[in-house]
Amino acid sequence: MSQKKIKVGVIGTGFGAKVHVPIFSTHPNFEVVSIASVSRGNIEEIKKNTGIDRVYKDWKQMLDNEELDLVSIVSAPFLHHEMVIESYKRGLHVICEKPMAFDSNEAKEMIIARDRANKMGFINFEYRYVPARQKVKEIILSNTLGEIIHISYKCQLAGLDNLKDRRRGWLSQRKYGGGMLGALGSHMIDSLHWWTGKNFSEVTGDLTVHMKELIIDGEVVEERDAEDSFQILGQLSNEAKVTVDLLSAAKFVKENWRLEISGSQGSLIMTNDSKVEVAIDDSLFKEVELTPNLPLPEELSDVAKRYFQGFYPFIDNVFQSLQLGKYVDGLATFEDGYNVQCVIDSVRHADEGGKRVKVMY
Repeated sequence: MSQKKIKVGVIGTGFGAKVHVPIFSTHPNFEVVSIASVSRGNIEEIKKNTGIDRVYKDWKQMLDNEELDLVSIVSAPFLHHEMVIESYKRGLHVICEKPMAFDSNEAKEMIIARDRANKMGFINFEYRYVPARQKVKEIILSNTLGEIIHISYKCQLAGLDNLKDRRRGWLSQRKYGGGMLGALGSHMIDSLHWWTGKNFSEVTGDLTVHMKELIIDGEVVEERDAEDSFQILGQLSNEAKVTVDLLSAAKFVKENWRLEISGSQGSLIMTNDSKVEVAIDDSLFKEVELTPNLPLPEELSDVAKRYFQGFYPFIDNVFQSLQLGKYVDGLATFEDGYNVQCVIDSVRHADEGGKRVKVMY
């Protein structure tokens, strides 16, 4: 007997239409039956681009009209709370994009709603499944590095020209949950929690807006107050020191991602999420072998292919969890999203007050 497919509704016709829908469609156990626009996009264009016939301008209408098992929420962070709550009221399981919510109070209420509905909730920290990050987790778990003393995590993006020439929309507005701390910092914080099994205990933070205005033809068309870059200096619960640094306003970049972990017995370097090197005791750094990437489905767009290595195993683990009725080990849950949200809130508080802040979970 063939396995009944899990019926999925997607809220969001940006990243949701470009990444979630096509990758869900490559999985044999999911069926995307409907998609809802948040910004009232062109219905016919959405149908053409996604291949989904049932397209809604109102996401609540989709939840009311469609027979769904799972909702994938791919909207601006300030909308997540209401969408998650309403999905649970209708007895649906939920995938929520990161960051989980506007703040940790909202995230806590989302957990309560999940528990009341007796349903499951997943956060799309899909980078956990990239082979290089999986290898980092494996090496730390093996205790090869010994006691972790210090971690430096750095990201640089050649985004200066885009910041000068293109609108950023909600991503440039703090009132909508915008900013790179949530957009990419949430992934970095989650990876640090997941790799080490330890949460941040205290942080200082510096949030920077390098391009505060978008000027086109001499006119200000967008004012920005959400950070395009940030720095975090923190400590984990095991007293390991951590620095997290992201710059999205670089003109040129040689290396996008760099992770350096120093332990009592060895050190690890990960570059560009594709290469991991380890040095133990007195040895030189040696590159370690990674699990091969998954074959890329030819029908996917270049954008979807960029996220396939993380998002496909993520939804595969979601499927397994729904089948088992319990979370598969390593899958990011609402609790993980809440913990990351607490760190984000604390970094923002530290930036505003110019002081070290203890992270309260």
